[in-house]
Amino acid sequence: MAASIGVVTLAYVVLALPPSALSLAVAALLLGSGSALLYPTMVALLVDRTPEAERGLAIGTLSGSWDVGVVIGSLVIGVTVERVSYAAGFLVAAGASIAGLAAFVVTERRRVVRNPSPGVSF
Repeated sequence: MAASIGVVTLAYVVLALPPSALSLAVAALLLGSGSALLYPTMVALLVDRTPEAERGLAIGTLSGSWDVGVVIGSLVIGVTVERVSYAAGFLVAAGASIAGLAAFVVTERRRVVRNPSPGVSF
């Protein structure tokens, strides 16, 4: 999952650069690839870590949270674009991705320390 978040972050950084046909194509490839992997990976991780009786609720919560994030992110980035620039808006998106990556890495490390499994290392 960390890799897909990293790919999405890189896409936003590329989008913040001065646009060219090549940079836009690369950003589209990165953003599409990273996003295509991110949500299914999150669902798989959730299913793996949630008791069977609670999986429906957990997936519904994930979907709802994702949608709320889209709404809030769109508002924040829209205001940033309007007041500053498109590049600044994409950098805000990259910052949010970095924050998400950091949260994932920290929680994963805590999980591994609490429940060490053979062959898992960070």
